[in-house]
Amino acid sequence: MEFKLGDKVKLKSGGPVMTVSSVSDKGVECQWFDPKGKLHKESFAAVVLTPYKVGVYVV
Repeated sequence: MEFKLGDKVKLKSGGPVMTVSSVSDKGVECQWFDPKGKLHKESFAAVVLTPYKVGVYVV
């Protein structure tokens, strides 16, 4: 699956809704806020992510 800037995604294993902030051949960088409002950023392999839509999970 290909992701683009601004897509909302989740890890297939669960976790918070994240926003794609960059995409490269090295991975998909995502940003999200924790419950205390702290911004986090991490890069993931595209294969571990799934698009997020309210109430719908695409596997």
